[in-house]
Amino acid sequence: MSRINGPTYLKSGSRPLKQRSNRYRAPRSGGLSGPSSPLLRRGLLFLGGLGFLAALMAGLYFGYRWTTTTDAFALEEIRVEGNERLSYGDVLLAGKVRLGQNCLGLNVSRVEALLAKNPWVENVSVRRELPGRLIVNITEKKPAYWIRRGGILYYADESGELIVAVSPADFRSLPVLDVDSAAQPHIAEIPEMLETLRRGGLPLSSSALAWIRLSGAGQAEMFLDDANLTLTFALEDWKSELRLVRAVSMDLRRRGEMDGVRRITASGGKVWVGKAP
Repeated sequence: MSRINGPTYLKSGSRPLKQRSNRYRAPRSGGLSGPSSPLLRRGLLFLGGLGFLAALMAGLYFGYRWTTTTDAFALEEIRVEGNERLSYGDVLLAGKVRLGQNCLGLNVSRVEALLAKNPWVENVSVRRELPGRLIVNITEKKPAYWIRRGGILYYADESGELIVAVSPADFRSLPVLDVDSAAQPHIAEIPEMLETLRRGGLPLSSSALAWIRLSGAGQAEMFLDDANLTLTFALEDWKSELRLVRAVSMDLRRRGEMDGVRRITASGGKVWVGKAP
């Protein structure tokens, strides 16, 4: 090829030269390619999962809110079972429950915990029956004695465990129990002692029995207020001693002499009877 001033001429048989373009041409592609495509798909799936989870949580929340506030599950009946000392109103007040509350929105465990704090409650169970019933079952402590501690008179159960202080608003006459520390193990045996004496015909109802003393010297004393009678016996072998007391009292009753008796004492396998002058 030779160049002369003016147009350019090609030699015969040579191909024409193509002019180069300065424009940039983007590579052709039928869609996204390369490593960014699976990452994008995963991101979209993750966002979709989050959206579904958020919608599910919102549905559960609003569903819970509706079921725990709707009048469809309002309490129409609160049944209290097993209460003797506590009134129906006392139980509802202590458990902080009332008619009209939502049955599903009520925290049953919290109601049980609140009722268990009452000193008269031994055991309690609470259950709900949909759509609108609550059942409260209570086992109350049984007071058997009065016990004095620090100048205060308390109700106590048969084992001598204190329940609550005696008050004028909550009064029930019971025998006073006075026990020395050395005789504490015998407290649990008192109910059996009383039952043994009852079988002998002695008037040992809770209203008749005024006081019981268990001394550290190993003696038990009981005073029957109605009969004006004091019973004294040794704790070491009290079953044998009380069998003798029972036999003597039955014999005195059979002979019509029991009304004049003021003291019966059993010790060492022998029984002494003191009569009114």
